[in-house]
Amino acid sequence: MTLLKVEHIQAHLDGREILSNISFDCEGGAFIGLLGPNGAGKSTLLKVLAGLLHASQGKVLFEGIPTAEVSPVIRARSIAFLPQDRTIHWPVNVETIVRLGRLPHRTFLNRTAHLDD
Repeated sequence: MTLLKVEHIQAHLDGREILSNISFDCEGGAFIGLLGPNGAGKSTLLKVLAGLLHASQGKVLFEGIPTAEVSPVIRARSIAFLPQDRTIHWPVNVETIVRLGRLPHRTFLNRTAHLDD
């Protein structure tokens, strides 16, 4: 089953084309390495795939559905994104950061529970 399908996406940042005509399919359970030099567009591609940045052309399908139409709850439960240059403005350890990724999987009433639960 194709989990993620990317069709001819292009993305621009600050008026500059960063991604051009990117297409690929990702099957469920696959591991994919994304390699390239600094400035090649790796982070931009991941942001487009996560729905954090809109492609200027093309489309990204998650289980056959355009990512813009995937509900925020399903998206949060299915996609995790933590950029390497993220600034965190309070002291937090790696374990807590990982636990934060579990919040979308908790029930509404359990979201305010302590992260060590």
